[in-house]
Amino acid sequence: MDGPAAGDDPDEFAIDSRDAYSEAYAATISASRERKPYAKLLLWTIILVGIGVAIWWAINFGPALIQQQLGGSVPNPGQTIESGEFVPGKEENWVTAFNPSEDSANIDSGDSGNAEIFQNESESFVRLASNAGGSENHLRILIPRGVMLPLKGRAVTIEILMKSAAKTKHQFALYCEFGEMGNCGRKRFNAADLVEAQIFDVLLNNADLAANEDAYLTFNTDLEGEGRSIDVYTVRMRPNS
Repeated sequence: MDGPAAGDDPDEFAIDSRDAYSEAYAATISASRERKPYAKLLLWTIILVGIGVAIWWAINFGPALIQQQLGGSVPNPGQTIESGEFVPGKEENWVTAFNPSEDSANIDSGDSGNAEIFQNESESFVRLASNAGGSENHLRILIPRGVMLPLKGRAVTIEILMKSAAKTKHQFALYCEFGEMGNCGRKRFNAADLVEAQIFDVLLNNADLAANEDAYLTFNTDLEGEGRSIDVYTVRMRPNS
């Protein structure tokens, strides 16, 4: 182990050691002080970025949040689509297949039930009611050939704007009778007491309607056979993109 050489003054050696330590400590402190400006710069950068983000959020979202709190409102829920690739209400590529005020002659109730047109201040609707006591009491709405034929061979979305005529919900059935152009089987829906869109898809055959056949949407308005009715406001169709 190194130590004071023979003849050296121990006190002088101790003083030299303390001087060396002091110089090293001073160098360390000096280096630390030189690094502090960079640390301060980084800290201020983080603070300024945080302030900038807060200001941006306040400008973009603050007014809407304040208005929502003052008004006591809550955000509207997103629309739930039973089937299809679109948002109900958009006008792109829609074709009206049935309008009660213009197409009352296209309603076929036969001996299976009743159909009656109603008109209020802003719109009209047809009230369909299958006779009570049978599952085959079907009422039909004709879909014009001019609507059907351009859609042959395509996937089509059908939207029926309707509600229950009563204040309670009930189930009804819907069938597509499109002749050579195909069908959609039986569709079962809940008729609510508020107007809503019943939406479904059907793949049409690439075929023409025969000269002696027509296309229909067929309804059994009450699957429980109690004769409850539905109000149909419009039927629209469009090809899927």
